[in-house]
Amino acid sequence: MNTLIIMLDGAADEKIPAFDYKTPLESLDKKFMDGVASSGLFGWTEGQKYTHLFLLGFFTGKVCDVPRGLIEAHGMDIPLKENSVAYRFSPACFRNGKFEWAYRVSADRYLKLQECMIDSIGLLNDLAPNLYFHGSDGRGVVTIEDGYYNFPMPPYPLPENPDYEPFRECIEAVANELDGLTFLPWGGGSINNSAHKSAFAKSKNLTILSSSPSALGVGRLLGISCKRVDDFRVGMDESLKMLQHNDVFLHVDETDDVSHRTEPGDKRNMLAEIDEFFCNNLDFLEGHRVALIIDHGTSSLNGQHMPMPVPFAVSNISGSMKSGINFCENASVHYPIENLFCSIMQHTD
Repeated sequence: MNTLIIMLDGAADEKIPAFDYKTPLESLDKKFMDGVASSGLFGWTEGQKYTHLFLLGFFTGKVCDVPRGLIEAHGMDIPLKENSVAYRFSPACFRNGKFEWAYRVSADRYLKLQECMIDSIGLLNDLAPNLYFHGSDGRGVVTIEDGYYNFPMPPYPLPENPDYEPFRECIEAVANELDGLTFLPWGGGSINNSAHKSAFAKSKNLTILSSSPSALGVGRLLGISCKRVDDFRVGMDESLKMLQHNDVFLHVDETDDVSHRTEPGDKRNMLAEIDEFFCNNLDFLEGHRVALIIDHGTSSLNGQHMPMPVPFAVSNISGSMKSGINFCENASVHYPIENLFCSIMQHTD
């Protein structure tokens, strides 16, 4: 029997007025997810502020506060010198002296943002900068030499007049060129922040599938096999193939992205699509263990991460699945995050 762990990034939510004051998970008729919760173990664990912090705790059983920029540098296979500092950067808007994170940007504008950043990065030449883009959505990693700065982190609202020196000139140059659209660095870390972390032995038998350098970076930092996929649909197909031979960890990043864009209807539709896919492919799951986990809540009303308990479920897939439990944010039994991986891998119905 192999194990498939499906992490629905940011899938927990707040109650949505348009859904009769239910969360997207709570309001959804989802036979597969509810069947896993009804047939096996259903509980809750501690959500974390960010995906990489949840995964570090999940795979090691310890608190591991590794900076996000460093994690994503690992996930993107970026070469780092001993004195290099890696920052994650995200799109933002700068207007009337104020910054806001930007989640609703067209593909054309993202492309122009990348081009303008490349043209403007010379303003940071004293820091020996290097730019690395992740896909075409305006996100990526910038490395500099000998400089750590504690910048505000998304998705939380930015303070008034944040200090972005020594990046300020470059940030404002991009904003002036693109009518306010720019980038902001955050989560800086160096290889000095990546002391060896010991993952649970059984995690070395699985492969992480993800489109996100955050999840891939945690895997590479911990010595867990990783494979980058283009999106969650490709990841779902690949997970079924790989499950026949070994354990799989499927990270669905898009459920968090759609929440940041404040689209509760799209979030619910995406969760329904995922549920339908696995319902239609139960034959591939027969005889295997399947777990559902969530790393944190993300409000699809305001786009912010939510500190909250998050549900999980695990079941062995055998015959017809039971029903009766709604896989959502109302689990009552607590399983500490430091024990959750082992609880899942040792579960038998």
